[in-house]
Order: sequence, then structure tokens, then C-alpha cells
Amino acid sequence: MSYLAEGLLSAVMVSSLAQAAMEDVTRAAEGSHFPDLQKTASCKHGKNLSGAVTNLLKKASPLPQPMQVNMPYKSGFFDTSLMLPHELFAYMFSLPEVWARCVCSSLGELRKFWDIFGRHPCMVNHPAKAKSNWKSTTIPVQLHGDEVPILGVGKIWCASALQFNWSSIIAVCHGGSIADTMMYVWGIFEKFVCASTAATMGTMDVFFLFWHGALQFYLRGFGQPTTGEVSGHSVMVSNIL
Repeated sequence: MSYLAEGLLSAVMVSSLAQAAMEDVTRAAEGSHFPDLQKTASCKHGKNLSGAVTNLLKKASPLPQPMQVNMPYKSGFFDTSLMLPHELFAYMFSLPEVWARCVCSSLGELRKFWDIFGRHPCMVNHPAKAKSNWKSTTIPVQLHGDEVPILGVGKIWCASALQFNWSSIIAVCHGGSIADTMMYVWGIFEKFVCASTAATMGTMDVFFLFWHGALQFYLRGFGQPTTGEVSGHSVMVSNIL
């Protein structure tokens, strides 16, 4: 509860942790063991704890690892983790249940979307229509950037970070939850952003450069965990900033 009072955890997070703790207590009473929890709890040094938690997450999740980018900030260049969207897109395609829930539930719904939106003025002579089967192979996605409370949530001294995520418009239109549809890419406190100059690229320039590179893979249909086409799917992107 002290973390809640300090603004480090929200009331929702505290409630979720309490529920999870009660489930673990019940399972422990039934004789269950928690080796991962025991290993993490045994780490006393901050560095060891960080490494243990990181290793546990790596073992628990088969998701693609973020790309390390040497990003320019006001105080210099620092390694930054960017979650490349085309790799996550391809990974989800390899899991039909995840693909249906997070990206596209069916080709029928995809075609229905394009039957309606395909008549929008912005689609006149759109390059996405170059393919004869574009209505069944083009997934519309959106890039969204917004400030999100990170520190001191609910307090007068609350600090927000600018976070970018992408999502499938098809999944959003069909009522997909935020947890299932919004895919994190990168976040930053704006006070650390450095502007571009005539000779150097700024923080946001570098970020959008990598986003542009990911889109090139999208548009060519590339990006499976192993090199190849994602069943011919390409992506049309709508920027919402």
C-alpha cells in the first residue's frame, strides 16, 4: 500500500497484485511450488535482481526481442530498445488464435472493411490497390502517439511519457480490447528529446527512420521469424498522432 501512497502503483495494479497474491497463497496451501518466484526473491543485490527478472521474462515469452538502437538524446547517445512492429506482426501471424484476436479475425471481415472504406476519397489511386487481391491481403494499421502518466499517477506532480504503439484497425473496429490490439513500440519523456540540426538527426527523426524501415518490410510482405512472405499480406498505415 505504501507504493500506492507514493504514486508508484495505481489502485488497479494494487488490486491485481492482491488478487494474484491470494491465488498464490491458495495454491501454496495446496502444495504448489513457485521456483521462479523463489529464485527472484533470493536475489539481494539490485543488479542480480534485474538480471534474474530479465532472464525469467525471456524464458516465459517467445516474443521477438526489441532492437537496440543508438538513439540521440539531449545529453548524448544511448542504447534504446525499439519493438520492431513488422517482427511482432509476423510472429502473431504464426499463431492463428493470436492473429485472429489481435490483427484480423477473418478474411471476410477484412474484405467487408475494404468494401466500405475502399470508396473513401483517400483511397483514390492508392498504391495498396495495385494488387488484384488487395482487399484480402492488405491489413490497415494505425500508428498512435500520446502522453501516458508514468510517475505519480493521480498526483499533482504526475509525469507523463510520450508512447508510441500500433494497432490493427480491423481488430479495433471489431471491439478488440486495448490489451490485445495496442502494440507498444517505444516511449520517451519529452524533456529528453533533442531537436535535429542541419548536420545531425534528432531523437524523433531517428525513431521515424526506423518506423519507416519497418513499413518497407510491411509493404513488401516480409517479416516472418524466418525470412519470407507473411502469406502475401501487406499493410496500409494510418498515422494518428
